[in-house]
Amino acid sequence: MYRLFRPCLTSASLNATTRQLVVTGVNLADQSTAVYLQAPGATTLQGPYTVTNATSTEVDAIVSSFVTGSQVIIQVDGAVQSDPIAMTVTGSFAPIIADLTDVNGNHSNPVALKLMTLWGAFACATAGTQTVNYPSSLGNCTVNLENGTPTPLLYTSNGQINLLLPFGLSNGPHQVTVTRTDANGTFTSSPFLFNVFSDGPVEFLYNGNVIVQVVRNGQAVLIGPTDPIHPGEYFTFYVTGVNVQSLPTSVTVGGVSAQFAQAFVSWAQGLLQVNVLAPAATGSTQPVVFGDAPPFSVTIQ
Repeated sequence: MYRLFRPCLTSASLNATTRQLVVTGVNLADQSTAVYLQAPGATTLQGPYTVTNATSTEVDAIVSSFVTGSQVIIQVDGAVQSDPIAMTVTGSFAPIIADLTDVNGNHSNPVALKLMTLWGAFACATAGTQTVNYPSSLGNCTVNLENGTPTPLLYTSNGQINLLLPFGLSNGPHQVTVTRTDANGTFTSSPFLFNVFSDGPVEFLYNGNVIVQVVRNGQAVLIGPTDPIHPGEYFTFYVTGVNVQSLPTSVTVGGVSAQFAQAFVSWAQGLLQVNVLAPAATGSTQPVVFGDAPPFSVTIQ
């Protein structure tokens, strides 16, 4: 039968202790009612989750995992979806790890001494490190490997943790957990499994573009893909995830080898600075290739 009305949601509340989600509204139930979550910034839906009760005005479901800040969507008739609604979370819960990415939010290879990001529902206090000696505990949270080794932390928050995979971490399978201590006790997440590789360099991005700088008149200037870099100028970019035992040995610009220098910075761990001498002018955007890092474009003129 054709449905005249879309489901309309008025509230969504998740008890994090029991994982029970209660959604209220109108036009919610049919024999194929499905419940989904949409994480902040995500274009795909998580779910469907197990529905335990469904009426025209209330749907209950068990949510096995979630990301803080997620919105709820109800689907009926196999295709008709509600508008999303914010989900409130009550009760104490163990941290939930939903994903592990690089600092740009992409799924590049985890590597020893690489800066990485955990995403999920942690309820950690928001805190950032003020020292190059990254602490093993930040805010009210720690992140530990399977043998109890803590990972150095740069930032913690409700839904995001920035960390450094320790130097000397062996290649192969590993697992990581998040532990939070608060007024209700100490809570540890289920292990999140991942594999470590020997190499997985990525440049640091801003708004999807590699962060490139030149120094002009004693000032660092950010350069976009179409902003000109002059021949004979050095331009700088930053990389994490290189194989520290075998650093890249070449940089090419437009397929031509370029002079360059590289060194780990003293003001941050896991961060390689690469300075490249811009070759003769080309008048158009040219790819820059540094080892196995993703190529990016610059304009030399």
